[in-house]
Amino acid sequence: MENTVINPLALTKLSQYIKDEKKIKSTIVVKSKRTGKDITFQSKSVKTDDWGYTVFIGYETGYDTYTQCALYSARSGVVKPFKKFQNSQSAYVQGAVWLLDKIVKNDVSTMLKVGEYHHTGRCIKCGRKLTDLESIRYGMGPNCRTFKTKTYGFLRNTAVKAFEFNA
Repeated sequence: MENTVINPLALTKLSQYIKDEKKIKSTIVVKSKRTGKDITFQSKSVKTDDWGYTVFIGYETGYDTYTQCALYSARSGVVKPFKKFQNSQSAYVQGAVWLLDKIVKNDVSTMLKVGEYHHTGRCIKCGRKLTDLESIRYGMGPNCRTFKTKTYGFLRNTAVKAFEFNA
């Protein structure tokens, strides 16, 4: 079986995509270092006239079925649970809010302290199936590893290859 651990640089790029209000469809499996249990989360972005750029996140409730429970709004800059989940003690809801908040804030170092992050064989940015070993290794396909951002300009794929993490 191929290594499905997501390279931390791919998590940083996902954060940048959100800051740049790019379309995302991401599925990430988080395995707790403390308990050894894992939860699968899926996030999707939408852009509407009423809401602006918004990222929704949900937790897996069945095979490829997700309950959306929280959102990030670029207008408010805040991650918050849906009203019906505001007082929830569920680890799934709390985990979804925590994960989306850490991704939005690009707090990868904190994320790596508490969990392992795995992809499901699909790009964590666009959701396409990963087919080559390099893409599987990073958790992100070649088109998503090379992108133009509002903040940093053009980033080449070679820059991603050159940067290694020893987490």
